Amino acid sequence: MSIAGLLAVAALASLWLPLFVRWSRFWSAVPDQAYGWAVPALAVFLAWQRWRSRPEQRQPNRAGRMIAFGAAVAGLALYIAALPVLEANPLWPTAQWAAAAGATVVTLAGMALLGGGVWAAHFAFPVLFVSTALAWPTPVQLWVVRVLAGGNAHMAAEIVSALGHPAVVNGNVIVVSSGLVGVDEACSGLRSLQAVWMAGWFFGEFFRLRRLRRLELVGASIATAIAANLARTAFLTWEAAARGLGACDRWHDPAADVEVAAALAVVALLAWKATGRSPAAVPASQVSSASPGLNRWATAVIACSMMAEIGTQAWYLAHERRPSAARVHWELVAPNAAWQPVPVPARAQAILRNSTAKGLAWSDPASAINAWVFVISWDGSASQKEDPEWHDPTICLPSSGAERVADLGVFPLSLGGLSLAFTGYRFATQGPPIDVFFCHWDAGVGATRSEGDSVDLRILRLRRVLDGRRRGDVAHVIFEIQAPTDAAATAWLEAYAPRLLRLR
Repeated sequence: MSIAGLLAVAALASLWLPLFVRWSRFWSAVPDQAYGWAVPALAVFLAWQRWRSRPEQRQPNRAGRMIAFGAAVAGLALYIAALPVLEANPLWPTAQWAAAAGATVVTLAGMALLGGGVWAAHFAFPVLFVSTALAWPTPVQLWVVRVLAGGNAHMAAEIVSALGHPAVVNGNVIVVSSGLVGVDEACSGLRSLQAVWMAGWFFGEFFRLRRLRRLELVGASIATAIAANLARTAFLTWEAAARGLGACDRWHDPAADVEVAAALAVVALLAWKATGRSPAAVPASQVSSASPGLNRWATAVIACSMMAEIGTQAWYLAHERRPSAARVHWELVAPNAAWQPVPVPARAQAILRNSTAKGLAWSDPASAINAWVFVISWDGSASQKEDPEWHDPTICLPSSGAERVADLGVFPLSLGGLSLAFTGYRFATQGPPIDVFFCHWDAGVGATRSEGDSVDLRILRLRRVLDGRRRGDVAHVIFEIQAPTDAAATAWLEAYAPRLLRLR
């Protein structure tokens, strides 16, 4: 390889490797995104396939070079701006896609400088394929969780009932004779959907299908993922109804592995059937010497990507080394023997991906008040701070069958010299209604974020960047109270919260 070629490869590596490192935190933190580790390797393989069938090289004219350089400058500006945001918010889809968009534009501009617009178009798919490893936009994720998971539960219940085991759906929870079966604990969507969707795009490119056939394959891959997830949910529900909840737990993870493997095999078979043969090899054209414009592009990419990385690390290290007050964490303490520990199930914690979780329960027949208190913490890495956004009571309780019937407002409490703001809700359940008081605590700044705050979540994420905070350190403090009246529940909260919560 020539020196110009090595310089171009070094430019691509300096551009994409920092993104892969940060995206790897996302792939590690979210089990359903673990397939992301394979996407960069698959993208390189697809690029190699395209390289073997590259079209004739066409040096761009002066206007073409100016357009390519302009696109590269815009892409680098977006990349430099997105990198520090991604550092503090690795699970934020907007930050992931902004960084990927910048790197994609810069890469395709380099291909245009090397071989003209025809080369940029030819190599566009492998570059764009990298985006299949990213989180889907939040509205899409919420739709999957709230709509598809609920429909999956209803269809599974119908299938199991038809097989002779009556099953009823309550939210995303299926009620059978032996107990409750959660659709991934009522807070998760369709497990294999995004991985199988990625496979549809990969196999369409691997077999070089025509555009319409590729779109048909992607549609079929989504249908396959939904069908496989339905089969898994129905099987687990049937196991729970026929053999007990223990059998459902034993088969939970193996069934998930079989589901994903079977769906991927079906998509590969559909792609192969669409061609009926292996892709034919296409002779590649010769590559002439690299243009001076490409060398300037590679030098600028290396310099800007290094500047972005060094600047990002310097920004956060400078803030982390400043003397500041200790991070404020809350600990749940039982004031007397009347309080009983409530364990948070291991599978629920696997979904929450929390660092610590503790629960206590209390009951007083005389006052007809029952209470449950939980403190769930996410400490440490930046990837931890995004998980709490998906698991507040307004999301998880309705998915579990509870209906939010009233908003009770914000209740500020002073504990240990600090102010905590609890947002109250009333939920209707199959039993007595429950008043839930919820506090989202940011230990990094020692303050509460409540629903009463008119602050957009996007603004809060950008504030983390401006404040130089890339750690997690978030906690949820939750009081669930069954009381004769809302006033009695509020009075109980004010009386017992100072006894239960301690600084640590």
